[in-house]
Amino acid sequence: MAKRNVGFVDNHIEKVVVGLCALLLLGAVVFTFGGFRFMVNEFDPARLCEEARTQGDLLAQAFRNVQPRQSESDEKVASQNPLEEWFGPSARHLIQIAGVEAPPFRTQRFPPLVVSISGVNPEDRHGLARIVAPSTPIVTAGRTTFELPTKLEFDEVVQAGPDTEDVKQSTRSWISVAAQVDLVEQDVNFRAEKYPAGSYLTVVKVYLQRRALTEPGSDWQSVETYLPFKPFKRPQVGESLEEFRRDLDWGSDWIARTKPPGRRTGDRVILPWVPYLDKPPDVPHPEDSPVRLQQSANRRARTWRELAKKAMDGRTPSKIVDLDAALILARAAVGSGAIGPEMEKSREFLDELIKKLPRKQREAARRPAPAAERLMPLLAHDLDVIPGHSYRYRMRYEVLNRYAGIRGELSDPTDAEMLTVFSEWSPPSRPVEAVSDVLFYLTKADRKRKEVTVTVYRKARTGWKNKDFKIKVGDEIGRNDRRVKKADFTTDTICVGIDFNRVVNKNKTTALVYLDKNTGMLRERLLSVDKKNKLRRKLD
Repeated sequence: MAKRNVGFVDNHIEKVVVGLCALLLLGAVVFTFGGFRFMVNEFDPARLCEEARTQGDLLAQAFRNVQPRQSESDEKVASQNPLEEWFGPSARHLIQIAGVEAPPFRTQRFPPLVVSISGVNPEDRHGLARIVAPSTPIVTAGRTTFELPTKLEFDEVVQAGPDTEDVKQSTRSWISVAAQVDLVEQDVNFRAEKYPAGSYLTVVKVYLQRRALTEPGSDWQSVETYLPFKPFKRPQVGESLEEFRRDLDWGSDWIARTKPPGRRTGDRVILPWVPYLDKPPDVPHPEDSPVRLQQSANRRARTWRELAKKAMDGRTPSKIVDLDAALILARAAVGSGAIGPEMEKSREFLDELIKKLPRKQREAARRPAPAAERLMPLLAHDLDVIPGHSYRYRMRYEVLNRYAGIRGELSDPTDAEMLTVFSEWSPPSRPVEAVSDVLFYLTKADRKRKEVTVTVYRKARTGWKNKDFKIKVGDEIGRNDRRVKKADFTTDTICVGIDFNRVVNKNKTTALVYLDKNTGMLRERLLSVDKKNKLRRKLD
């Protein structure tokens, strides 16, 4: 009669663990009291004993967390191989002939020889730490001819970067959004939930939403941000998280701070003025003298303070007063580690800036500024904006759950079922306009002729020029007018539909549906909205 054999691991695992711990302890005692000194992987005897005890506790804990194997009745599971019914693990036919009961699967965990209190007692368990929301986003806008590379696999980008000879040129309006995450506040949240020392955020994805201010009644819409790699595969149940975590750590800059795909020379995207966004903080070299390190801190404070003054005075690349950017830069200057006159100037400027902020922001702005190195920047790019439209943005991010799959460590075991956790949404950014040197608006509709009039505006050295075009379904919107010098009214769009009976907010209007050849997306213009557009009125 076939019998089910209990595996070696089931019979002897805890004996092996206890024997290993005893052997290490005995060896440590002999070598310590025998006058010998030895190191194994830079661990002395005391550290070796402590490490052995820790690993033994973790192994015992892992066995306690293992779920019992679920078996299904033989009546429901039919083997594809008839021999399995006779000689397989169940041996159902042999058991029936012998007239005995099949031995049941083991349903109880093995009791531990040494009981560990780590992660067992309720007071020692963890809750999931709250993930700090990003700060108010800083935004920049422009129009660039991108060289979009073919998207590679994530590990290929991490190892060699996204550069490839296979690129596609595409001229687009863009908006870049950046924010900061306060790692000091995050450390407080980690400690409150009893996370181990040295815990950190492993960013999986940065999320962006926008709200169109030029579209009445519009709500927040998710943005497909630019990333140079294909969506990576997330681990399934039973697969290793360590390899996934390692890949995320190696590729953190491509995930959380990916650079836009600008041309190799010129015509690049201007990033928001957020400290350490262009390059990470320098790692102090052991040979650097204290004087040299202090000079470097003073230079950073001076640079960030000068940029903050420009943002406060409206001398940003977009020529707009940006108090949010000024506040981030001024606080970074105070938290730069500078001393002497540079620190005094930075504090005086921050006090001056706070007086110009709205009252609801002043209290938060007066809080002590953390070290600039403890503020992690995030960056995302929206390459699918509509020229001439204004938006607000908000940001949040997703991080790997440190206790994914480790039920015994959490006060609520269901929290272990979440592979990742999310931060809250940031406050909304200031309004930002998608800029372009070519804009067009729907200005008239002719139902009888089944055509509409589109006014195209072109920016020239002497100002904005405009021209009207009669458009039917299938026509290109705008074209190059060779009779007018330097007046190319091409928009790279095609009319694909006209709806003369569109109802918006219970009012009838005309909608123009067009294809943007650069992005491959379908968009529309509403006659009722374009007639009230403030920017169009300025251009007229």
